Amino acid sequence: MPAASCPADPVIEAFASSRLPDAHAAEVREHLQTCASCRQRIARAHDSLESARARTIDGGAAATHMVGSPSPLPPSRPDEISAPLERGETLGRYLIIRALGEGGMGVVYLAYDPELDRRVALKLLRADALARGDVETARIRLLREAQAMARLQHPNVVQVFDVGMVGQKVYLAMELVEGTTVKRWMRSERRPWREVLRIFLDAGRGLCAAHAAGMIHRDFKPDNVLIGKDGRARVTDFGLARALDSSEPEHRTPLDPDDADSHSDGGHLNQPLTVTGTIMGTPAYMAPEQVVASRVDERTDQFSFCVSLYEALYGERPFEGRADPRWPVPPRDAPKGSNVPTWVRRAVVRGLAFKPEQRWPSLQSLLDALANDPAVRTRRLAAVGGATALLTLASGVIVFLLAHRPPDVCDHPDAQLSGIWDDAAQKRAHAAFLATGLPSAETTWGYAERAMAKHTRAWVEQYRDACHDARVAHTESESALDLRLDCLANQRTDISAVVALFAHADKTIVQSASGAAASLPLASDCSDARALALIEPPPPDVTAKVEDLRGRLAAAKALSGAGMYGQAIAALTPLAKESHQLNYRPLEADVLFNLGHAQGRNTEFSSATATFGQALDVALVARTDVLAARAAARRVGAASLAGKSATEVDADVAQARPLVERVGEQSVAAVEFEQALGLQYSNRGREIEGLLHFQRSEDLAEKVYGLDNPQTLIALNNLGAGFNGVGKYDEEIAAYKRALEVSDHIFGPESDNARIVWTNLAQAYADLGRTPPTLEALEHVRALSKEHGDNLYTSTALGAAARTLAVDGRVAEAEKLSDQAMAIAQQRGATEVPDMADVLRYACEVHLAANKPELAVRDYEAVVKVMTGQLEPDSPDWVQYLRVGGAAYLLAGQQPKARAILERGLGLAKNRPFYPGWIPEMRFNLARAVAPTDPRRATELAKQAHDELANVPAQKALLAEVDAWLQKSPR
Repeated sequence: MPAASCPADPVIEAFASSRLPDAHAAEVREHLQTCASCRQRIARAHDSLESARARTIDGGAAATHMVGSPSPLPPSRPDEISAPLERGETLGRYLIIRALGEGGMGVVYLAYDPELDRRVALKLLRADALARGDVETARIRLLREAQAMARLQHPNVVQVFDVGMVGQKVYLAMELVEGTTVKRWMRSERRPWREVLRIFLDAGRGLCAAHAAGMIHRDFKPDNVLIGKDGRARVTDFGLARALDSSEPEHRTPLDPDDADSHSDGGHLNQPLTVTGTIMGTPAYMAPEQVVASRVDERTDQFSFCVSLYEALYGERPFEGRADPRWPVPPRDAPKGSNVPTWVRRAVVRGLAFKPEQRWPSLQSLLDALANDPAVRTRRLAAVGGATALLTLASGVIVFLLAHRPPDVCDHPDAQLSGIWDDAAQKRAHAAFLATGLPSAETTWGYAERAMAKHTRAWVEQYRDACHDARVAHTESESALDLRLDCLANQRTDISAVVALFAHADKTIVQSASGAAASLPLASDCSDARALALIEPPPPDVTAKVEDLRGRLAAAKALSGAGMYGQAIAALTPLAKESHQLNYRPLEADVLFNLGHAQGRNTEFSSATATFGQALDVALVARTDVLAARAAARRVGAASLAGKSATEVDADVAQARPLVERVGEQSVAAVEFEQALGLQYSNRGREIEGLLHFQRSEDLAEKVYGLDNPQTLIALNNLGAGFNGVGKYDEEIAAYKRALEVSDHIFGPESDNARIVWTNLAQAYADLGRTPPTLEALEHVRALSKEHGDNLYTSTALGAAARTLAVDGRVAEAEKLSDQAMAIAQQRGATEVPDMADVLRYACEVHLAANKPELAVRDYEAVVKVMTGQLEPDSPDWVQYLRVGGAAYLLAGQQPKARAILERGLGLAKNRPFYPGWIPEMRFNLARAVAPTDPRRATELAKQAHDELANVPAQKALLAEVDAWLQKSPR
């Protein structure tokens, strides 16, 4: 147990996970300087956190300085480790957590740096290097590693933080990388050759950065390349690095080939040779000039790089038998059945040439050759270089679009949308809008043109950035450029589909055109080449079919973006079947995701839940991580709206959470997941938690999308619902009005995107007892429903308006609206979803006002059927339904049932605020229910209701009714 003055366990755990506020963290750091016991506790807490993290890390055991499963020091070699450090010990300012493993020059520990509040990999020089009495040489070599790596500020080189000595212990503090080594990655499973190239191109860029800094590595091998959890490769272990212009003598002797086993399975050649006075490096990966102690240069690293790459591509090293550096040995033939292209093999074999001058002139030239995939180049040119793309719209219109790319893909980025969205295309679309004869056509065209201009500017800028990164800054390779431009080419197809929609505009398209433009995918989705590289390209024999389906998918997405969800579903349903039969999973996942989106927006929540589940399963197989995370997040939201059980939704949340975390906390998936969590908690009556998630979603949406985007509109609308749940009605209405401003700015007033917002406003005003604004909101919903068709939102708005009319005494009008609301809900098949409970609640209030107790009781019992299983028994959300249920049974003369319901409602009402008038209304109804058996309590309840209603001006009628009852009731 810790001493009384030591931090408590929760504080220690928060400190270890970097969740402690800065001021408290500073106090803990100061305490650790003098308390060995707490240093042990911190180490144990870090270890526990690391074990939990390791279960989610791909790659297995740790190596060099990577986090994973513990890699204990070999018990058979205790004398070769420089005084092994135990958990909780310190080295300088660093706190030792545990050993990660050992490399050629030292032991690596997981350590904690309390000064900068971060975990590091701490490399401690091996004792066998010091034991020979050459301490200074060993220290210089480790310092050389630090100096070499510190000079390389590059994303593909492990970062060095610090170097120092404590007594005879020399240490190096480095970046801690989560993941595995290339060696383990290679051996865990056979990798597609494109994936292997991606990793080695990353590593090659790190080596090139070293060469540019004037250093050569001299010990490049799969063990010395780390693959982080982010998929990025990093070169490490520069302990043998040497300046290209160094005049320092090598002090080494050649390796005797006759004493070295060089078989491809490893043997002695797999062991690093770092003994002073001998050759330095790992013989299995050494260039001939390095083995015989000749002068080495950049081409030496090139040879080692090619040995490693060959092994990763083919599963074996390139040379058979003994690799005698005194005599040239040709590389072995490629294994039978290998699918590595000839052009790749040719490039690698050149880098394995016996004489340095026969290799590539530089490693960069080799990387350029490896990045120049003819298939990708041909596919890109076929897709956009003078080819005719066929897009079939749901209306049956066939549009031919000609897209040109200049001979050099990076020439004139501004011209990349020529023929798709240029002056001529805009004039055609504008003319099509005006040809509809709609009075609003000119105004609506302005919205659509502005949305397209915003998106196309972002697309061109992303294209320009991709070219700059590869051709000017050289921070990315040509293969990365290919991947990013292919992604942008697919997005260009989406743009073409929207333009085709504009060019064949009818009344419906004109009204929702800006929605189609604003719903185009973010151009920034094409910025991460590493994520794109994980997606396998289609096999050559189905490429043409894939391109055809992508064009049809783009047309369907345009329909969905324009709010034409029924037509989008009709187009996407057969596409889902065709893409499944094609067996190209990335495309199938994309089709299913968009089908689920259209179903959800069409209030077909059960279908959307199932479709998002299918999209998730296929996306996981296809390794499309972002799409998998989005499908998982959207399934949570759809399941909540569809009325799935808490157990089912919780299971969906558990699957979605790690997928969303993997793609990042500021991502599209994160926005959608926060929205879904808000819906989940709100539907269960956990309103405060729901509001927190809705606030987080709205904040993220503005950062990820910007203010003028449909997703931000959705987030604002949900935020309003969150404020409602905690009784902040002014904030609720303000959020809805802001959402309407965003909707009008993006889409214009004729767009259907505002219908759900107007519906929510109608409900808010109705429950606040504000009849005029309720009816005004209803008129907006009716107008939009007339243009776009009735749905559940129409039904809800009608019900809310019916409620206000009933309270105002306009009962006949109220019953008519309520009947219309119920009929629409039944026609839409929405009688079992949670939103239906609001329609039923309003109907119950109308029937109460009409003095029809049987119908009111029927409505309430239908509410209970819908919401049982949706809300926890103790959820405060039950209050809105118990309020009308108690009144219904009271009117029906069933006082005992009324009393039980109202008692429960008043008990739950203590847990959160509700609309003014609801609580005193329940109290007064309970007074009437208990009056026959407990008149004294009835009088007390009625008086309490009277006092509460005196502060609610909108409830004058109810206050008068309470006063009249008190005057007549027995005392």
